Amino acid sequence: SFSQSRYSVVQSLLRDFSSIKEEEYNEELVTEGLQLMFDILKTSKNDAVTQQLAAIFMHCYGSSPVPSIPEIRKTLPARLDPHFLNNKEMSDVTFLVEGKLFYAHKVLLVLLVTASNR
Repeated sequence: SFSQSRYSVVQSLLRDFSSIKEEEYNEELVTEGLQLMFDILKTSKNDAVTQQLAAIFMHCYGSSPVPSIPEIRKTLPARLDPHFLNNKEMSDVTFLVEGKLFYAHKVLLVLLVTASNR
């Protein structure tokens, strides 16, 4: 079948990768070759192909441990229950704007001002 013959070609190419000397690695290998290998890894259901790709990635990376990637913590904004917004019974501050009353909370106002000053 076509897919079987395609995997045969892929396996042959992956086996040949080990014959490339490190000094022959170039920008094209990195920009196109690695992307192609990751695409093959993503779509392949063939264990032999997956194992060969793993061996190539290990060869490229070496035996050093993978460096840690610092975690980026992004604080998500707090979500307010609509029940607390512009609610006369739940407020402790009232604003009169153009003749209309708006109800608020001191704590929320402080948090908003603090966040906007960052």
